Formats: sequence, C-alpha cells, structure tokens
Amino acid sequence: MRKYVLIAAAVIVLTGAGLYLTSMGKADRIQQVPEVFRDLGIGWVTNDNGITLLQTRQGASVYPIIHDGQGLYILSGNVDQIKKYYIDKSRREIVIEQDLVKPQKTRKTPFQLVTIPATQYQTIVKDGTIMVRVQFNCLDKQSIYVQYDLVTKNSKLVDGLPLTQ
Repeated sequence: MRKYVLIAAAVIVLTGAGLYLTSMGKADRIQQVPEVFRDLGIGWVTNDNGITLLQTRQGASVYPIIHDGQGLYILSGNVDQIKKYYIDKSRREIVIEQDLVKPQKTRKTPFQLVTIPATQYQTIVKDGTIMVRVQFNCLDKQSIYVQYDLVTKNSKLVDGLPLTQ
C-alpha cells in the first residue's frame, strides 16, 4: 500500500513540475518588427557589434507592448537576452527575465518577441491594465515595471517601489 502512495505522490510532483515548466516560455528570435506593432512607429538602431536597440515615440516604454484578439506581444531588441518569461498569478504580473549578453560581431536576429495567448494573461488583468516586470538577472535581479493599458493600448514605465508594497 505504501508503495502505491509513494508512486502516486511522485506522479503528482512530476506532473506539477511539468506544468510549471511548460508555463514558462522563451522569446522568439525574429528578423523584423512584427506587423502587429506597425501603428506604434517603432524604430531601431543596430550598432557595429550587432546590438539592436529599440527607439519608441516620446514617453512610450522601451519595451513596446501591444495586444489583439490572439494574444499579448512584447518586443525587445537583442541587447539583453530574454532568458524566460512566465505569469506570476499571485503578484498578477508577467515576469520577463533577462541576462546580459556579451557583444558579438554579428547577431543573427535583431529582435526578440514574447507572445502570450489571450487565455493565459486574462487572469492577471487588473483595472484594464497588465503589469510587466522586466527583471535583469545581470544586475542583481533589479527590475523595472511597464504598465500596459488594454483599452488605450499604451504602455508606460512605472515606479516599481509602490508595486511591491
């Protein structure tokens, strides 16, 4: 009897770990700014080392975010490597973990794209907004917060301190 309890517990633990790991994603590496971002007027600069930095309109976030009926899209240049992203349901935010990448002479993909299906992010919407925490693992896990308004489709950089209290 005890043997079956241990096997059942192991199956439950492994299933839970598998579900957790599948809920984390990696960013897609892409060659061009996706069409869904067309109206945001995003520009970019790629330096001699192949590092691409995004340029957005005055007052906009440096992490452009947009959504449509399919999902939520977050764009980044390749200056930092998006290690993984996940939805933190307890804090009601999307977490993007980034690692600093050493400059290379040529980078094959200038952009990174995080795509989260609408069914997954709907549970963390609060007052018509979604909070995205960009965590920089190379800077002792310091974070910045970007708030995205689903109605106006605008994102802005916000102070992270009040959000953690």
